[in-house]
Amino acid sequence: LRDGIWRGIRVFEDLVRFVTAIAITIALGVIIITSDVVLVLIILASSIVNIIVVNAINKRWYIWSKDTESERRMYNYVNRTFYRQRFAGEIKTTKISELLIGKYRNSAKTINKKYAKTHKSVSMFHIIHNVSKGFLEQGATYLYLGYQLFEKGLKLADFTANLNATFQFSSNFIDAIRFLTSLRENSFYIDDFLWLVNYKPKLEEQKGLSIGEVENLEINNVSFSYPDTQIKTLNEISLSLAKGEKIAIVGPNGGGKTTLTKLLLHFYLPTAGYITANNIMYDDIDGKNIRSKYAIVFQDFQIYALTIGENVLMRRLLTKEDEAKVWEALEKVGMKEKVEQLEAGIYTQVTREFNRNGAVFSGGEVQRLAIARVFASDADIYILDEPTSSL
Repeated sequence: LRDGIWRGIRVFEDLVRFVTAIAITIALGVIIITSDVVLVLIILASSIVNIIVVNAINKRWYIWSKDTESERRMYNYVNRTFYRQRFAGEIKTTKISELLIGKYRNSAKTINKKYAKTHKSVSMFHIIHNVSKGFLEQGATYLYLGYQLFEKGLKLADFTANLNATFQFSSNFIDAIRFLTSLRENSFYIDDFLWLVNYKPKLEEQKGLSIGEVENLEINNVSFSYPDTQIKTLNEISLSLAKGEKIAIVGPNGGGKTTLTKLLLHFYLPTAGYITANNIMYDDIDGKNIRSKYAIVFQDFQIYALTIGENVLMRRLLTKEDEAKVWEALEKVGMKEKVEQLEAGIYTQVTREFNRNGAVFSGGEVQRLAIARVFASDADIYILDEPTSSL
């Protein structure tokens, strides 16, 4: 993803240089053709070799990038793990650091080994590239113009002018060609990036009805099995809820409580049975619309390196009403007094990842912030997945 983004920017920058180079190339090319077309042919021959060789080199480095993707991800993961505060306790008190460092070194070893192998495979291409540039381009140009100078009576001033014009033409022509080879190289990574950002899960593509306020919710004989397993996480579950009702679902770990939440949020489709909202089949309702009706505290909730207010509202604070909503939610979870003591209040940055003066909360306080999101929402249905585990 990161490769695709910065390479997209690089294509734009290269395009600017390409336009400049092509304009100069055309201007000098016209002058040289009218003077001696052989010089243009020399440059073209060298450039053709250059395109073929550079494309071959770029293709091999792209293959290296794909082959080492998992190792580079592990390498970066270990770097991030040692950087983040939430891992510090285990790293300092257990031997997990030895395991992580071992994986880091193994990943680095594999990356370097494949790098050396790829570098070795492109060495011959680099030799061909340098020979074509040195002999076909510069050497042939000097030889041809030298022949014209000593055998055909070319004037020294014309020799110097043709030599400078040829090398200027060559330099800008190669810059223009380099854009094409660079475009080819970047396209490998950009194609991967575009595939990712344009990927649409089947449930996201499914459009449907938009419903108003949820008055009732029905789960009818719902069963569900995760892909590649025959085990039923849920088996013939039925449930009826009306507006204003509160229920608790109690069960052992792995009993399917979180899975039921994901079905209600339309992340998955039931293996059997069906769900309705306002007596309308879930399959007929737009997925984004049904999700907008829920406010959830997930079991594996996340806190972001944003302000306290943004972590509660899960969006930017735009009005005084937004501020009031955040303070009210913090009061309901017992965090108002704590946040009031902070200099920037609800505009205090959470974590110190980007701000040394950011707020660092305990596990229970972080969970209270997550619960505050429910109180700050305008949702019809609240789902709290083990919301008090750290309280």
